[in-house]
Amino acid sequence: MKNDLWTSAMESMADLTTLSFASKALLIYGGLMGLALGLTYWLSLGDARTLRDVGIWVKPMKFMAATALFVWTTVWLSEWANPAVAQGDAYKGICLLILFTSLFEVVYISYQASQGEASHYNTSDPFHAFMFGLMGLAAVGLTASQLWLAWEIGSARGPQGLTVTAWGVVVGLVLTFVLSTVSGFMLGGHQAPAGQGLPSERVNDFATPCFINLRCRVVLFQTASFALAVS
Repeated sequence: MKNDLWTSAMESMADLTTLSFASKALLIYGGLMGLALGLTYWLSLGDARTLRDVGIWVKPMKFMAATALFVWTTVWLSEWANPAVAQGDAYKGICLLILFTSLFEVVYISYQASQGEASHYNTSDPFHAFMFGLMGLAAVGLTASQLWLAWEIGSARGPQGLTVTAWGVVVGLVLTFVLSTVSGFMLGGHQAPAGQGLPSERVNDFATPCFINLRCRVVLFQTASFALAVS
C-alpha cells in the first residue's frame, strides 16, 4: 500500500494531465520563481551594491529559491498523501493563499533591493514600518497554508483512517507551521548580525531556526515521511 501511494504520487507528478488546475498553477508558479532566480542572479553579476555587507540581490534570490521549493513540495506532498485533496475546492484556496502571500514577499523584497534599501526591520518611516508588519502577516499566512493543508488531508481520511504515509505528511505540515511561526516571532525583534555566511555560522543569530524550518523543509518532510512509512 505504501509503495502504491508513492508510485501513484510519482506518476501523477510525471503525468501533468492528472493534476488539478491548482496544482498545475503552483508548479508553473514555482518554475517562474526559478526563472526569476536565474535572471536575478544574472543581474546581480553587474551590481556591486551591498546592504549590511551582503549583495543587495542575495535576499531576493533566497526568497525566490525558497518559494519555488515551497510550492513544489506542497504539490508533491498533496499528491503523495491523498490525491483527492488536490482536486477539492479547499485546495484551491490553499494555493491562492500561498500564491498571494509569497508573491507579495518576493515582489516587495525585490523592489526594496532595487532601491538599495532593506525590506526587513526597516522602520525608518511609517510606510516602511507598515510594510514590514505586513510582511510578517504574509509570512504567517504562508505557513498557515500548510496547517490548512494538514487539516484537509486529515479530514479526507476514509473508513480505515489515515495511512502511515498520510500521517507522516500531516505531522510534517503541522510542524512546519508551528516551528516556522515560533521562529518568526523570535526573528521579529532580533535582526541577524550583518555579514555573509549561513545563519548557524553567526553568533546570536535568531535566523537559524527560520533557515532550518523554511529552506530545509523538503528534507524534513522526506525524512519524517520515510521514517513513518518504513516503521
